[in-house]
Amino acid sequence: MRIIFRTSSHKQTKKKLKISAITCLKNLKKVFKNVIITVVGDGLSIKEIYQYKKIVGDNNFIEIDYKNNSKSLKFCIDLALDLKKSKKFKVIKSDKEQIYFVENDYIHLPGAKKNLIDAFNLKVHYVSLYDHPDNYDNLRKLIDFRQALDNKDKKVLIGKYSHWATTFSTTCTFAVKKGTLKNDYRFFEKMCKKDIPRDHKIFTQLTNRGRILVVPIPSLSTHIETNYLAPLIDWKKKIKYL
Repeated sequence: MRIIFRTSSHKQTKKKLKISAITCLKNLKKVFKNVIITVVGDGLSIKEIYQYKKIVGDNNFIEIDYKNNSKSLKFCIDLALDLKKSKKFKVIKSDKEQIYFVENDYIHLPGAKKNLIDAFNLKVHYVSLYDHPDNYDNLRKLIDFRQALDNKDKKVLIGKYSHWATTFSTTCTFAVKKGTLKNDYRFFEKMCKKDIPRDHKIFTQLTNRGRILVVPIPSLSTHIETNYLAPLIDWKKKIKYL
């Protein structure tokens, strides 16, 4: 498994848990022990670069200056597929290698690593550790009749450690094997044409074409935006012990 952690200096006005991107990375490193984490930093300050390097080391930090969400995501995907070169990123040779793309505002629970590895034994194509509230009709923030039809064929699978539910879409924090990513590359190119990646649209297209995406029940990770915390977990309490 390889992890690519994507971060930037961009400040959002959305209400989030009181936790920094640095703390999210420290949590990721703690949960995913013995996994190489490459940090891709877009438009960071000298101070921020120092902080990230202190966690993962100079050889696992790549600096870019796009200052653009979609361009930085595409850079990470291209890096994973060896379409972009960096001396600080060891080429992923096997198409079976799991790659976990992580944005800088997610936290993970203990057990996330073994569950992520196990999920691919269910013969799925994509895995998210984040059980998004939009997966539940009664938790949707923006009720849209068309979205309510998206997940009509939902199935629940059982892995070695968790239950997993198929879903139609997820965010830009997801795991995939290199071979699948290579085969689906054109969809991600399309996703990254605008300034903000069209994650919902592209993953919906992928799942409508037969790709299987699963999320754990209950969640093993959450986006830290308070309006979209994964359900049934007291995340404010959890972050006290990160």
